Amino acid sequence: MSKIRTNSIYYLIRFIRLVVRFRGINPKLLHIELDNLLQKNATNLDVNQLGEILGKEDLRNVLYYFLDYGAATSLILQQKLNLDDSKVYRHIGKLKNLDIIEPAVRIPSVIRSKGGPRATLYRIPDADIDQIHAASNLHRKLLSPKYRIAEELAQILLDDYITPRHVTEITYREILVFVKEKKVRERVDVAELVAQNLQHQRGIKVWR
Repeated sequence: MSKIRTNSIYYLIRFIRLVVRFRGINPKLLHIELDNLLQKNATNLDVNQLGEILGKEDLRNVLYYFLDYGAATSLILQQKLNLDDSKVYRHIGKLKNLDIIEPAVRIPSVIRSKGGPRATLYRIPDADIDQIHAASNLHRKLLSPKYRIAEELAQILLDDYITPRHVTEITYREILVFVKEKKVRERVDVAELVAQNLQHQRGIKVWR
């Protein structure tokens, strides 16, 4: 059996993450359940390592991303968590050494016919095949400059235009005008990617 599948630290953190996502839970009950888990499953070393992980914001965010999405590459973590590559590689190495994550597949970083390095996609033990496929697809999209620009513009639209107006919808024409104002090349393609990002990833209705 793989070390990762018998790792008490992983399951303790998974429990904590699950509870944190549900607001309104009785804090006393949480402490009782956590104490029971620690007494039954964790050593002093586990507790120390648990505190080290949860006490470092960037490392904790990397781990929580894995818990939420199941799998990721360093590129995904850099883009989604706004971390530089050195931090991401360090945190991945830490979680790998603790047997919390493990390599799943290697993804070509460039067009296969040109050769080039292959990125490693890491997974948590409970990741399913759909999560691995989703992470692989996201990694490939993030290699596209147009996709990265569209993500940035979608976030700007959300922060500066949609949220302040307290609305949950936008027209495609408004997106196209916004992209044009930013003087983006291939603006029709980028506008379409912005629309897809807003609708499918951020829950904003795009009227066409």
